[in-house]
Amino acid sequence: MYKPLYILSNKPDNHVDEMFLHQLKKNINVPCFKYSELVYATCPLIQHLSCILVFLNVYSMVKAGVMKTRELCFLSNILTLGGYASWIYWIKRSAELFDNIIKNEKSKSKQYESKEKNQVKAAMIFLMVLLGLSPVLKTLTVDYSYDTICTMTLVLFLVNICCSDYSGKYYTSNTAGHRGQVIDIINPVALNAAMVASVLLASRLDNNLQVYGLMVGSGNWFALFPVTRAAIRMRFGLIGDLLLTLGLVLLCVIFNYKHKLVLSVYTAITLFITIVSPWWFSKLQRFKNNIHGPWDEAKLQQSFKK
Repeated sequence: MYKPLYILSNKPDNHVDEMFLHQLKKNINVPCFKYSELVYATCPLIQHLSCILVFLNVYSMVKAGVMKTRELCFLSNILTLGGYASWIYWIKRSAELFDNIIKNEKSKSKQYESKEKNQVKAAMIFLMVLLGLSPVLKTLTVDYSYDTICTMTLVLFLVNICCSDYSGKYYTSNTAGHRGQVIDIINPVALNAAMVASVLLASRLDNNLQVYGLMVGSGNWFALFPVTRAAIRMRFGLIGDLLLTLGLVLLCVIFNYKHKLVLSVYTAITLFITIVSPWWFSKLQRFKNNIHGPWDEAKLQQSFKK
């Protein structure tokens, strides 16, 4: 339906006839959400909150001496190599799924192999550089008090939670004419906030190896694991995402079953996000009242003939 922009008339500009409101329409093209869809949409947020709590649990275990330094370093290195390997594998497999053109298959496989070698070299360089910087990181916040470290860590993790991407999208089928192009799902602000918070916590550990192990673990947890989570969601869909969420929640419960206050707060937040918030949002949908009518701005439609 075309709407004329200007019509010469003898009536004033503010004239309203009796049929004006008869063309009123409400809630056109308003999406309707199911409760199950809203619950499923909360999985990335629960996963991220669980990851932060697990990281804090590991730090407290290292600080209390429950987890030994060798165990921490070994686990961090294994997670780094495994994370890089799984990340490279999923990038290669997903790009092949999105790329339906089989031309130059040999050249593509060679490109993937060179990228894999470069990623392994980057991982080894990262580990060596971080090992050399561990003494510097340990003495970085010597002049800060314990309360200041706790407050800054809390604020930085809140920034990380607020700035993280929870869309779960990792690849796009068509961006600038390239199929299977990788989307940067890690927000730089969120990643920097998490890494600075990890530096603050690592500076309170006893020796350099503990600092190294915790920083490697934070790099895996806040840089590589979000990519793996998005890849699992894209590859395995609903079942994989739900299983990963349940696994992280159970891990938090196991780590905090002796800490009643932490477990109670975590349980309350999880139930509120997964059950109460979707129910509340679905109930608020009935209060939507978007109106459309003759007062809407005219949209120009231009047709270009060849």
